[in-house]
Amino acid sequence: MTVTPVREETPLAARGAKDVVSAARGGAYDQTVPRQFVHRSALSEVFLTGASAIGEDAFLVSAQWPRAHSFFTLERNRRHDPMLVAETVRQIGLLIAHTEYAVPLGHKFLMWNLRYEVSEEALRIDGAPSEITGYVTCHDVRTRGGKLAGMRLEVELFRGGIRVGGGGTSFHCTSPAAYGRLRPVDLLAAWTEATETALPAPVEPALLGRDRAEDVTLAPSEHDNTWHLRADTCHPVLFDHAVDHVPGMAVMEAMRQAAQLAAGPAPCAPVSYTAEFAHYVEFDSPCAISAQVEAVTEEGVIVTAQATQDGRTAASGRLVLRPTDRA
Repeated sequence: MTVTPVREETPLAARGAKDVVSAARGGAYDQTVPRQFVHRSALSEVFLTGASAIGEDAFLVSAQWPRAHSFFTLERNRRHDPMLVAETVRQIGLLIAHTEYAVPLGHKFLMWNLRYEVSEEALRIDGAPSEITGYVTCHDVRTRGGKLAGMRLEVELFRGGIRVGGGGTSFHCTSPAAYGRLRPVDLLAAWTEATETALPAPVEPALLGRDRAEDVTLAPSEHDNTWHLRADTCHPVLFDHAVDHVPGMAVMEAMRQAAQLAAGPAPCAPVSYTAEFAHYVEFDSPCAISAQVEAVTEEGVIVTAQATQDGRTAASGRLVLRPTDRA
């Protein structure tokens, strides 16, 4: 991928949203970046279209969101699913690491957290795909042996001069050899076993604003406000390619669905979401997803969620939900 620096005399963070958008014009949305840079197999799941360096550890990234997506969608709603923001932030971290910090393809990424917040009106879907510009800054950049070992990334997203929202993530990078020592797992065997394992019956899709059982990541349990994780490795979006554990975005979606069930019955959108990842969620052990309403405020319904496996918290989340007729 060719990266062309955009020379700015004034730091972009101090300039207006229109300058952020204009700096990314010029064919920025004509094609997606190579899918390998965002760790996707399906071209349809690549949202990023380009990146440009604008200063030390600062970049512009362009993205396009489809008017309709097979999974990231809100029932009977004319706004984008806010989880598109989470996936965009995830892809930005990978793209910047590979293209700007020379992390080789094939290296593994360990995501420690991912968060976002959105401006509801800016997510409105109109007559064309949404062209998004991201202003990205990288912090706490750590190297080992001259190679990137990890960093924290902050993103602000704009659409047509209007701020859509923002987010961030922190991650570590590791070589395949180091990852193999950390996780001596036979990828093919783990993936095959997970794919052949029978799935439990899902929660009723309508309770989650879904019309397809395959999009439900939870199964009922005998405990209140707790469900079993339903990791369908055949899902074309959440399991886009073979992996040796449940991906972070799949865990986030499961906690999002648990939050919906806890806050329901009205369909809600997660307009703010902070997720923390402490341990891998493995395929070969049951994982419980729980959610609890903490407060109802003018901001929305505040829900905390957890993914628990083998007696320890693997992931946790704090979500702010608003009814989709508002969001």
